[in-house]
Amino acid sequence: MRLNLKTFPFTFIFFLTGIIALWCLTGCSSTNTYHNKSHVDTIKKDFVYTHEDLDRVLGLEKPSSLREQ
Repeated sequence: MRLNLKTFPFTFIFFLTGIIALWCLTGCSSTNTYHNKSHVDTIKKDFVYTHEDLDRVLGLEKPSSLREQ
């Protein structure tokens, strides 16, 4: 597929605008690395708890190989 030089600026601006909109509309557009790290840590904990809940529901309560010890 060949990139048309007439549509490239429009495509690039549209893509960049979409990324900026997603970043701003998420409700928390902080540039503070500690603040963002706390969000990432919370998401990681949520995945761990979800995995534990699924193991409990499926009856697989042995320790998972996916979880760090």
